[in-house]
Amino acid sequence: GTLAAEAMAGRVRALARLGRHGAVLSAAADYLAAFPGGRGAAEMHRRRGDVFAGRGDCGLAVAEYERVLERWSGSPEAKRARAGIQACAGTSFTDE
Repeated sequence: GTLAAEAMAGRVRALARLGRHGAVLSAAADYLAAFPGGRGAAEMHRRRGDVFAGRGDCGLAVAEYERVLERWSGSPEAKRARAGIQACAGTSFTDE
């Protein structure tokens, strides 16, 4: 349960630090499949959003960020998700 979830989340964080973005996507997806309502689920969605945003795929990024805002609106991850959405909007649209 909790120990396995934390180990999986730790792996995602380590992969992110190493810049292994493709691995972050799959490891975060594995976490979400195993622990969809887990304590780290908001972070996993936000990290997936960050990878998509970094690749310039704001559509997929915003979808991940919005999942965080829908389910964990008061969390620290929601603040990061809002920043990610704003960053995508800033790079996608010139008429702010």
